[in-house]
Amino acid sequence: MFSYIRGTLADSGLSYMVIEAGGVGYFINASESDTRRLPEKGSEIKAYIYMNISERDIALFGFLEERELELFKMLISVNSVGAKMALSILSILSYDDLITAIVSQDAKSISAANGVGKKTAEKIIFDLRDKIDLKEIYGEEGNIGIGHESEDGTATDSRNDAILALAALGYSNSEAMKAVKKVKNTEEKSTDEILKEALKYLL
Repeated sequence: MFSYIRGTLADSGLSYMVIEAGGVGYFINASESDTRRLPEKGSEIKAYIYMNISERDIALFGFLEERELELFKMLISVNSVGAKMALSILSILSYDDLITAIVSQDAKSISAANGVGKKTAEKIIFDLRDKIDLKEIYGEEGNIGIGHESEDGTATDSRNDAILALAALGYSNSEAMKAVKKVKNTEEKSTDEILKEALKYLL
C-alpha cells in the first residue's frame, strides 16, 4: 500500500498527474484544485496516495497535502460516494471551503460538483458534520460556532448572531462562516461589530 510518492513531475492534465519515481511513471488521478497548483514539469513533487481497488481496475488518487487525502477518505466513507465523486467534490471546493460547507450544512455548494445530487450532498453533511474538528475552521477557538458554545456563551452568541444576520442578508452559511472567521478577536466584540467587519470581506 502506498503512503506517498516522491519523484519528478513528468506530465499533468486537468484531472491527473504523472510522477516518475525509481524509473516508473505513476499515473495519478488528482483534483483540479491540485493540478492548478502543480509546479513546472521536471520539478520534484510529493503526492499523498490512496490506492482504489475495484473489480475493474486499480487506480491511484493523489493529493498535494496530507489533510486533503484524509478528507478524501472521509468522503468515500459515506455510502454511495465513490472515489471519482469525492475527487469531483474536491475539484470545485478547496479543503477549507468543503470543511466549512459541511459544518454550515451548505448542501448547495457540495451538490455543485459534477455527479453530486442534493440528497447525496445532504448525506455527506449528515455523516461527516460531527466528525469535523471545528479547530479546522476557528483554530484554537474551535468550540465556537453554530451549535457550539463557549464557556460563558457570549462569544458564541455574538458570532452566531452575526452568521445568522449575514444569512438573512442572502449570504450562504458557508460565505457567512468564512467571513466571520476572518474577523479577529470576536470574543471581545458585539454582534454589530462582528457583522460590520465581516461585511467588509463580502462586499
